[in-house]
Amino acid sequence: MLITDDWYPAIQKSNVHLITDNIKKINEHGVVTCNDKEYEVDTIVWSTGYNVHNCLIEFYGQKGIKLQDQWSLSTQAYRGVTVPNFPNFFILLGPNSALGHNSVLIMIESQFDYIIDCLKYMKKNQYEVLVVNANVCNQYNKEIQKKLKHTVWQEGGCCSWYQDKLGNNTTLWPGFTWTYCLLMKHFDYQNYQFEKRHDDNEKNAIQ
Repeated sequence: MLITDDWYPAIQKSNVHLITDNIKKINEHGVVTCNDKEYEVDTIVWSTGYNVHNCLIEFYGQKGIKLQDQWSLSTQAYRGVTVPNFPNFFILLGPNSALGHNSVLIMIESQFDYIIDCLKYMKKNQYEVLVVNANVCNQYNKEIQKKLKHTVWQEGGCCSWYQDKLGNNTTLWPGFTWTYCLLMKHFDYQNYQFEKRHDDNEKNAIQ
């Protein structure tokens, strides 16, 4: 994580270009700004601040599904990191991985470890595409909401920005930080679907 002492020296480096133009759209190659300049990128880091329930940028997944539509009633992710129908899409501090009792840096570090393990697994097996199984994600979130039901964040008619339109707390992790660290310690490849590119550029789904 960059802090002030690192940030300013970083943007002064010869291989860094600070671009402050407004973003018009994101395409398959990178970012297009409002002056129609396109910047090719490998990774996009999107920071939402405290607007935790509204998806401010249009993301499209499999079969053209839009993230805003999938999350229109309730924001859900698997282990706070991956989302069904959205291949190769990773979130840091996603749904139900924020905290009300400890430092979120612990959660972010665990998520980084999980994502890195995931990418290593994909590289080792020559997979190019990954997506979490929807039924696995749904069951995971049912268990999360069950654990949150009798917490101080939900009982007694408590209302806060942690909750979505349905009254579900889709923001906070319901347990100890160490339980989340253990959960994220190893990449559970069996709960994902993968695609591998062959030499003839054809892709076949691998369960």
